[in-house]
Amino acid sequence: MADKLAKKHAWLLLPAVLAVAIGTYAALISLGVVDNPKEAKTTPTTTQTTTQTTTQTDTEPATLTGIAAEIARGETRNLSFGGYTWRVLDVQGDRALLLTEEIIEQRPYNEEKADVTWKTCTLRAYLNGAFLESFSAEERAMILETTNANSDNQWFGTSGGGSTRDKVFLLSLAEVVKYFGDSGLLKNPKSDDLLDMDFIDDQYNQERRMEFNGDSCRWWLRSPGDYQHQAATVDYSGSINVSGGYVDGSIGTICLRPALWVRL
Repeated sequence: MADKLAKKHAWLLLPAVLAVAIGTYAALISLGVVDNPKEAKTTPTTTQTTTQTTTQTDTEPATLTGIAAEIARGETRNLSFGGYTWRVLDVQGDRALLLTEEIIEQRPYNEEKADVTWKTCTLRAYLNGAFLESFSAEERAMILETTNANSDNQWFGTSGGGSTRDKVFLLSLAEVVKYFGDSGLLKNPKSDDLLDMDFIDDQYNQERRMEFNGDSCRWWLRSPGDYQHQAATVDYSGSINVSGGYVDGSIGTICLRPALWVRL
């Protein structure tokens, strides 16, 4: 009988004991002593991603060497390229127009005396063939093909033969005046007398005058002369012979000063 009463009293006390336990547990949670079972404690999964950092730098321009470096420094005379010495006549952006400083050889404008233009003459074929091939592959890669306007003769109206695409060429009447000094005589000759109209004889003669093997010499321009079988020249004194010489050079030897554009 006593045991039954004890068990009954124990069951009666159980709610009070549970209430005290729950209260204590709640207090411990609030104090952070124990974890709240309602809040699932998750451990974040750390994914380690290896990021490859590429440092981007501006593309550095190729280092200029040789004649390109000399021109970039502002040098314009006695520049070596392809075994010849050159002068800079013009710079346009990333390209430069060169002319040989000296006469390089004697050669006719055309192998025979005939009606020709720059487009059809044998000298153009030689300059863009055997002469061009004498440069190294690297040098040839620097030489630019350019369109040359081949105007009619300004004084005599002789046909220039139309434009050409060239890598190596000769200066025209207009170009030799432009780059060596323009006295205005090409556009405005001082006389209508044909005897006085053969030459542009002005203050720039000395700039144009050349020697070859110790002697004064004439050098070809690509423009036509007063007839189709003649081509304009710079004469012994440096004056410009607008009427020109026979293309086969049969009356006096005429020499070469090639020109070309190079990429810088």
